[in-house]
Amino acid sequence: MPVVDHRHERPDLREIEIHATTVPQPVVVTCATKLLDGGPAGCCLGGMSTRARTERPSLYEHAGGEAALHRLEQLFYDRVLRDPLLQPLFGDGQPQHVEHLTMFTAETFGGPDRFTRELGFQHLIDVHRGLRITEAQRERFVELYLAALDEAGMPDDEPFRAAVREHVEFGTRVAMQNSNAASDEELHPLREVPHWTWPDER
Repeated sequence: MPVVDHRHERPDLREIEIHATTVPQPVVVTCATKLLDGGPAGCCLGGMSTRARTERPSLYEHAGGEAALHRLEQLFYDRVLRDPLLQPLFGDGQPQHVEHLTMFTAETFGGPDRFTRELGFQHLIDVHRGLRITEAQRERFVELYLAALDEAGMPDDEPFRAAVREHVEFGTRVAMQNSNAASDEELHPLREVPHWTWPDER
Protein backbone atom coordinates (compact mmCIF):
# COMPACT_ATOMS: atom_id res chain seq x y z
CA MET A 1 0.00 0.00 0.00
CA PRO A 2 1.49 3.46 -0.90
CA VAL A 3 2.23 5.80 1.96
CA VAL A 4 1.11 9.42 1.55
CA ASP A 5 3.10 11.97 3.53
CA HIS A 6 0.78 14.73 4.78
CA ARG A 7 3.34 16.35 7.03
CA HIS A 8 3.46 19.46 4.80
CA GLU A 9 -0.19 20.00 5.78
CA ARG A 10 0.60 19.73 9.51
CA PRO A 11 3.52 21.93 10.59
CA ASP A 12 3.42 20.40 14.05
CA LEU A 13 4.24 16.98 12.56
CA ARG A 14 7.20 18.01 10.44
CA GLU A 15 9.73 16.79 12.97
CA ILE A 16 8.03 13.42 13.46
CA GLU A 17 9.42 10.38 11.67
CA ILE A 18 7.52 7.16 11.51
CA HIS A 19 9.54 4.06 12.20
CA ALA A 20 8.48 0.45 11.87
CA THR A 21 8.89 -1.28 15.21
CA THR A 22 9.88 -4.83 15.76
CA VAL A 23 8.46 -6.47 18.87
CA PRO A 24 10.40 -9.54 20.09
CA GLN A 25 8.12 -12.54 20.23
CA PRO A 26 8.36 -15.14 23.01
CA VAL A 27 9.27 -18.70 22.21
CA VAL A 28 6.19 -20.86 21.70
CA VAL A 29 6.07 -24.64 21.55
CA THR A 30 4.15 -25.51 18.41
CA CYS A 31 5.30 -29.05 17.67
CA ALA A 32 6.30 -30.57 20.98
CA THR A 33 6.49 -34.06 19.48
CA LYS A 34 9.63 -33.18 17.55
CA LEU A 35 11.29 -31.89 20.69
CA LEU A 36 10.31 -34.99 22.62
CA ASP A 37 11.86 -37.11 19.90
CA GLY A 38 15.13 -35.28 20.42
CA GLY A 39 15.01 -33.16 17.29
CA PRO A 40 16.63 -29.75 17.02
CA ALA A 41 15.13 -27.26 19.44
CA GLY A 42 14.48 -24.75 16.69
CA CYS A 43 12.11 -27.03 14.80
CA CYS A 44 9.24 -26.42 17.18
CA LEU A 45 9.52 -22.75 17.95
CA GLY A 46 7.20 -20.19 16.49
CA GLY A 47 5.76 -16.74 17.08
CA MET A 48 3.03 -16.18 19.59
CA SER A 49 -0.16 -14.51 18.41
CA THR A 50 -0.31 -11.00 19.83
CA ARG A 51 -3.11 -9.73 22.03
CA ALA A 52 -3.64 -6.91 19.54
CA ARG A 53 -4.65 -9.46 16.94
CA THR A 54 -6.79 -11.78 19.05
CA GLU A 55 -7.70 -9.91 22.28
CA ARG A 56 -7.90 -13.39 23.80
CA PRO A 57 -6.64 -13.80 27.39
CA SER A 58 -3.44 -15.75 27.88
CA LEU A 59 -3.54 -19.10 29.64
CA TYR A 60 -2.04 -17.29 32.64
CA GLU A 61 -4.91 -14.80 32.74
CA HIS A 62 -7.54 -17.48 32.08
CA ALA A 63 -6.18 -19.54 34.99
CA GLY A 64 -6.64 -16.60 37.35
CA GLY A 65 -3.12 -15.20 37.52
CA GLU A 66 -0.33 -15.86 39.98
CA ALA A 67 -2.44 -16.36 43.08
CA ALA A 68 -4.55 -19.06 41.44
CA LEU A 69 -1.49 -20.82 40.03
CA HIS A 70 0.23 -20.69 43.42
CA ARG A 71 -2.77 -22.41 44.98
CA LEU A 72 -2.66 -25.07 42.25
CA GLU A 73 1.05 -25.74 42.76
CA GLN A 74 0.67 -25.89 46.55
CA LEU A 75 -2.14 -28.43 46.36
CA PHE A 76 -0.19 -30.47 43.81
CA TYR A 77 2.99 -30.35 45.91
CA ASP A 78 1.10 -31.52 48.99
CA ARG A 79 -0.14 -34.51 46.99
CA VAL A 80 3.38 -35.29 45.77
CA LEU A 81 4.86 -35.34 49.28
CA ARG A 82 2.19 -37.84 50.36
CA ASP A 83 2.65 -40.10 47.35
CA PRO A 84 4.87 -43.17 47.93
CA LEU A 85 5.98 -43.27 44.29
CA LEU A 86 6.96 -39.60 43.97
CA GLN A 87 7.99 -38.66 47.49
CA PRO A 88 11.48 -40.19 47.10
CA LEU A 89 12.17 -37.70 44.28
CA PHE A 90 11.21 -34.73 46.47
CA GLY A 91 12.39 -35.85 49.89
CA ASP A 92 10.87 -33.86 52.74
CA GLY A 93 10.11 -30.98 50.40
CA GLN A 94 11.69 -27.55 50.08
CA PRO A 95 10.00 -24.29 51.15
CA GLN A 96 10.89 -22.53 47.89
CA HIS A 97 9.73 -25.34 45.60
CA VAL A 98 6.10 -24.23 45.33
CA GLU A 99 7.20 -20.69 44.52
CA HIS A 100 9.55 -21.98 41.80
CA LEU A 101 6.81 -24.15 40.32
CA THR A 102 4.46 -21.18 40.32
CA MET A 103 7.02 -18.95 38.60
CA PHE A 104 7.68 -21.56 35.92
CA THR A 105 4.03 -22.29 35.19
CA ALA A 106 3.16 -18.59 35.15
CA GLU A 107 5.90 -17.79 32.63
CA THR A 108 5.01 -20.80 30.49
CA PHE A 109 1.38 -19.69 30.37
CA GLY A 110 2.20 -16.14 29.28
CA GLY A 111 2.71 -14.45 32.65
CA PRO A 112 5.73 -12.63 34.11
CA ASP A 113 9.17 -13.99 33.19
CA ARG A 114 10.39 -14.23 36.79
CA PHE A 115 11.65 -17.78 36.39
CA THR A 116 13.97 -16.82 33.56
CA ARG A 117 15.15 -13.62 35.26
CA GLU A 118 15.61 -14.96 38.79
CA LEU A 119 16.58 -18.60 38.26
CA GLY A 120 17.27 -19.27 34.59
CA PHE A 121 16.49 -22.42 32.64
CA GLN A 122 19.83 -24.00 33.54
CA HIS A 123 18.54 -24.23 37.11
CA LEU A 124 15.74 -26.49 35.91
CA ILE A 125 18.20 -28.76 34.13
CA ASP A 126 20.51 -28.93 37.15
CA VAL A 127 17.81 -29.89 39.69
CA HIS A 128 16.73 -32.87 37.59
CA ARG A 129 20.17 -34.26 36.77
CA GLY A 130 20.75 -37.63 38.40
CA LEU A 131 17.20 -38.17 39.67
CA ARG A 132 16.65 -41.06 37.23
CA ILE A 133 12.93 -40.48 36.91
CA THR A 134 11.06 -43.56 35.70
CA GLU A 135 8.14 -43.65 33.29
CA ALA A 136 5.88 -44.78 36.14
CA GLN A 137 6.90 -41.73 38.19
CA ARG A 138 6.41 -39.44 35.21
CA GLU A 139 2.89 -40.77 34.62
CA ARG A 140 2.05 -40.44 38.32
CA PHE A 141 3.26 -36.82 38.28
CA VAL A 142 0.89 -36.04 35.41
CA GLU A 143 -1.98 -37.84 37.14
CA LEU A 144 -1.57 -35.89 40.38
CA TYR A 145 -1.17 -32.57 38.59
CA LEU A 146 -4.36 -33.02 36.59
CA ALA A 147 -6.22 -34.07 39.74
CA ALA A 148 -5.02 -30.91 41.48
CA LEU A 149 -6.65 -28.81 38.78
CA ASP A 150 -10.09 -29.75 40.04
CA GLU A 151 -9.14 -29.34 43.69
CA ALA A 152 -7.76 -25.87 42.97
CA GLY A 153 -10.89 -24.83 41.08
CA MET A 154 -9.06 -24.23 37.82
CA PRO A 155 -11.19 -23.50 34.71
CA ASP A 156 -12.63 -26.73 33.34
CA ASP A 157 -13.16 -25.76 29.70
CA GLU A 158 -11.61 -28.27 27.33
CA PRO A 159 -9.22 -25.89 25.50
CA PHE A 160 -7.63 -24.87 28.80
CA ARG A 161 -7.45 -28.40 30.17
CA ALA A 162 -5.98 -29.65 26.87
CA ALA A 163 -3.28 -26.98 27.01
CA VAL A 164 -2.41 -27.88 30.61
CA ARG A 165 -2.24 -31.60 29.79
CA GLU A 166 0.11 -30.95 26.88
CA HIS A 167 2.21 -28.63 29.05
CA VAL A 168 2.59 -31.21 31.83
CA GLU A 169 3.15 -34.15 29.48
CA PHE A 170 5.85 -32.23 27.64
CA GLY A 171 7.53 -30.92 30.77
CA THR A 172 7.66 -34.30 32.48
CA ARG A 173 9.21 -35.94 29.41
CA VAL A 174 11.88 -33.26 29.27
CA ALA A 175 12.56 -33.69 32.99
CA MET A 176 12.74 -37.49 32.69
CA GLN A 177 15.21 -37.30 29.81
CA ASN A 178 17.42 -34.83 31.66
CA SER A 179 17.26 -36.86 34.87
CA ASN A 180 18.64 -39.91 33.09
CA ALA A 181 21.22 -38.13 30.93
CA ALA A 182 24.71 -39.51 31.52
CA SER A 183 26.30 -36.63 29.59
CA ASP A 184 25.41 -33.16 28.32
CA GLU A 185 24.92 -34.66 24.87
CA GLU A 186 22.05 -36.78 26.21
CA LEU A 187 20.19 -33.81 27.66
CA HIS A 188 17.00 -32.63 26.03
CA PRO A 189 17.77 -29.80 23.54
CA LEU A 190 15.36 -27.32 25.17
CA ARG A 191 17.32 -24.47 26.76
CA GLU A 192 14.69 -21.85 27.58
CA VAL A 193 11.28 -21.68 29.18
CA PRO A 194 8.71 -22.76 26.56
CA HIS A 195 5.57 -20.68 26.11
CA TRP A 196 2.23 -22.39 25.75
CA THR A 197 -0.69 -20.99 23.79
CA TRP A 198 -4.26 -22.08 23.21
CA PRO A 199 -4.44 -25.30 21.13
CA ASP A 200 -6.25 -23.58 18.25
CA GLU A 201 -3.67 -20.76 18.03
CA ARG A 202 -0.72 -22.95 17.06
